Amino acid sequence: MAENESAAHLHLFQVPWGWMGVAATAMGLAATTLPCEAPAQAARNLLRSLRRGRRQRGDAPLAAILAERGQLALALPTAQPLDLAPGVRQGLIARFVEQAQWYFAGSHVAFDLPVDLRGLSDFQRRALLAAKEVPYGRTASYSDIARRMGHPRAFRAVGNAMARNPTPLVVPCHRIIAADGSLGGFGGNLPLKRRLLELEGALR
Repeated sequence: MAENESAAHLHLFQVPWGWMGVAATAMGLAATTLPCEAPAQAARNLLRSLRRGRRQRGDAPLAAILAERGQLALALPTAQPLDLAPGVRQGLIARFVEQAQWYFAGSHVAFDLPVDLRGLSDFQRRALLAAKEVPYGRTASYSDIARRMGHPRAFRAVGNAMARNPTPLVVPCHRIIAADGSLGGFGGNLPLKRRLLELEGALR
């Protein structure tokens, strides 16, 4: 039986900055998380990112993800890495894990991986794909992204799209800042946004 293209494989792993999570479908990366202290928090963040990329919190694909193989345990504390798709180490998730390891060790990394943004609106997808083109070590403003999309007055809508980003790092919303050079928003964690930009040498 062909795999449902909306079904997601999930994985938790460690980088030098802490624990991260990643989920991938047949179409690309559906969710990633930024580093945090504990695997249980990374699991909760991964679920939150998955939901962020869906139009409805209770959609069938996400429910299937949680039901399969006892994956409700994903939301429970665990001291072990979570790998619910043993074959994915040779695929997209393995590539993301490798790139994340290099990135947080201080290497210049371009996350050149496909993303699955089907749950977002057309405007949100276009804004996130425009942000994906901002390279390592550079920044762009919300207004810059709006202009690239042909909607120069839609900078607030661009900001809202960045807030819905389910795949941080791969879609580097941390590189999108305010027109006056201030950091703008970042999911309530501006110190982490600053730390990521400092890692890339993007703050002068």
